[in-house]
Amino acid sequence: MPAPTDTQNTQNAGVARLRTLLLEFADTLSCLPALRREMDQWLAARDVDHLELARGLEPQLVAATDWLVDFDLLPTEVKADPELVEFMERATATVKSRTVPAMVSRYEEIKKQSQSEQSTDEKERSERVIDGRYEVLANGIEIRDMETGLIWQRGLVGQKWDGKIYTGRAREFTYEEAEKLVSKEWRLPTKKELLTLVDLSVGRPTINRLAFPNTPAGNVWTSSSYAFYSGYRWLVDFSNGYPNGSTTYVNAVRLVRADSGLDDDNEGNNNG
Repeated sequence: MPAPTDTQNTQNAGVARLRTLLLEFADTLSCLPALRREMDQWLAARDVDHLELARGLEPQLVAATDWLVDFDLLPTEVKADPELVEFMERATATVKSRTVPAMVSRYEEIKKQSQSEQSTDEKERSERVIDGRYEVLANGIEIRDMETGLIWQRGLVGQKWDGKIYTGRAREFTYEEAEKLVSKEWRLPTKKELLTLVDLSVGRPTINRLAFPNTPAGNVWTSSSYAFYSGYRWLVDFSNGYPNGSTTYVNAVRLVRADSGLDDDNEGNNNG
């Protein structure tokens, strides 16, 4: 049997190197089906320089691997960017050896744009968050309590928003009048919900005054029944932060909305 020629030795070495690359980059190629098919076709071809192909292909496989790893390590918010998601779906399905550099370059552009937008969104959101808890919504008119998920009107009913702050005097209502303020979107809070706004560390009124500016130190209606006396309803007194019951007096109203609220565990419990 004649000894292999130098050309045959080079060819065999090239085929062996391609097969080694298939094993070394198996995880990467499992995500890049078009590139994997391209390599399989090269292995089956007889009229190509397999060793030269392997030498040119290896840096492209390294770059493709780094690209996929980089994407996996991105923050969830960036990975969820619609433009980036669409690009990755298209690129991973179609990329071949000659298009790896262009795909990686385009990926970097989209990633940087998404990260910039995310950074801007986070900055704007941080500027809207008060004391790490209250997120200002609707041009300042509403506020979300990030601890409870409840969304509140920042002003009491009757106060006016001037673009920066609520001003004016809050109107006072009987409970029957307060019930008529309920709409499909807004409702009276339960006692448990309203008590979540109480902050005893700030003095009078006992509520965060940045989140709820110009709140008077007085009573605010809840929708919760007062078990001690028939027909009574719970109030929360923001002059001291404690609940009490009433039926005949007029009081202020702060409306709330949420997909699900906080139910009162025991309406007869004066501690909320």
